[in-house]
Amino acid sequence: MAASHSSVIILAEAGVLASKRYAFRMDPQLRYSSFTGAIYGGTGVVQDGNIITCGACPQVAPTYGLPDGTAELTQAFIIALTTKK
Repeated sequence: MAASHSSVIILAEAGVLASKRYAFRMDPQLRYSSFTGAIYGGTGVVQDGNIITCGACPQVAPTYGLPDGTAELTQAFIIALTTKK
């Protein structure tokens, strides 16, 4: 599963991130109780098992001259799909 920015909130609300490392644009435990028990891993691409998250917002990042994380997230997802476990 791969998710970026706001989609990470949906994973947290579904309980998918409990005891998992994840990426987000800031430490969301300061604002969202649904992240309780999840482990903040920073803003880049973070993989924990079959869950890959990216803290960058593809829509807003270009406004600030920042990379949107799409290529990195997609590459990590492709590698996860093609790597035998």
